[in-house]
This record gives sequence, C-alpha cells and structure tokens, in this order.
Amino acid sequence: MTAVESLSIKAEKRTERGKEWAGRARRNGIVPGVIYGAHGESIPVAFDNHDFLMLRQTLAGEQKLITVEVEGGESESAFIKDIQRDPVSYDVLHVDFLRVKAGEELTMSVHVHATGSTPEGVREGGLLEQLAHEIEVTAWPRYIPGHVEADLSNLNVGESFHVSDLPEIPNVKYASDPDLALFTIISKAKMAAAAEAAEAAEGSTPAEGAGGEAPAEEKKEE
Repeated sequence: MTAVESLSIKAEKRTERGKEWAGRARRNGIVPGVIYGAHGESIPVAFDNHDFLMLRQTLAGEQKLITVEVEGGESESAFIKDIQRDPVSYDVLHVDFLRVKAGEELTMSVHVHATGSTPEGVREGGLLEQLAHEIEVTAWPRYIPGHVEADLSNLNVGESFHVSDLPEIPNVKYASDPDLALFTIISKAKMAAAAEAAEAAEGSTPAEGAGGEAPAEEKKEE
C-alpha cells in the first residue's frame, strides 16, 4: 500500500476508427485505446499488444501510474481504467486510460487482498469466501494504493468482513459503501446444505430425450 510506482508504454495517435480497422489492427498485433479525463481532450491511441501484455504482467493486478509515451506528442500520466476483452478468446479489444492531473483527486478501483494468519473460522472448519474482489478509493494520484489489504485473522464462522473493517490509509478515502461485504466464512452446515441443494437440483433435471419438446436443433431440421 505504498505510493504508486510509475511504468511506461509507447503509443501512436490513431486517426482511423471503426470495426473494420480495429479487426485489421488486432490481427497485426495492434490494440486500440483512448486517453481521457482531467478536463483534457480525448486522444485515440494504438499500441503494440505484446508491449501491453508485458505491462500487465509487470502490474500483476496492482493499480500503478503509467506514462503513456505518445509518438509525436507529450507523454500522458494515466491509470488503466478499463480493459475490454473478447468474451471467448479473452484477447484485449480496447483499453481506456484515465489521465491524471497533479493536485486533483480521482476515484479508482483497486483489488482487495486477504492477509494475516489463517482465519479463526477456517481453523474451525469453515470455508472462506471472497464476495468482492475490488473496491473504489479516492485520493490524489500519487496516493492511489496498488491494492488494499484485509486482515482476516480474527474472522469467525458466520461473520463477514466489510469495507468499514478495512484499515485507514493515509491520504486515501474509501469510496465504496461501508456496508459492502468483502469476505465471509461459511459454516460446515451451510456448505452441506448447499451441496444437498445442488444434488437435488441435478437429480430433478429431466434426462435427455425423456419427452417434452424437441431440442431447438431438431426443430430446425423438421
């Protein structure tokens, strides 16, 4: 939860747009993106897919400040705000970079990591479940944490860990609902009940070909 490190990626301004261009660009290893925010003009950019994958590997899920070195223009300091991916191949389709301005607060999503010793409830046989993987924080750019840590050491069976239970971080405010549950520990009884319900639902599913309407594929062939 230290001050944000700065990394960089090279990009080119792009003038072409549209699905046809985007598809052709991705086939050539180029990913489109945009830099926006901080009351500045939006800048459509394109960058090498390999360079971006290497950047993501270095980030390792952390939120860090990035310098986007735009060819023929000024470098822009930004955070990755959103990554659009293909739902099947999971290839990167588009990246939104949120420009930052010194002295101006911004709200960003950061990951929540469980820390501490094995929770009390887990030692008693309970199952730890993470209900939310990210929360929003508000801070000046240099104070945006790479992630937030939740010490679950004293979490018992049947209890939940909320945003309000997170430790205070200097110069950082939690923007998510204080009552948002991040973790919980499920009891053995609830785990058994859930397993029984799943088995019952599976057993009540009609066997294939056991009457009823024909599958859609068969209807099409009729």
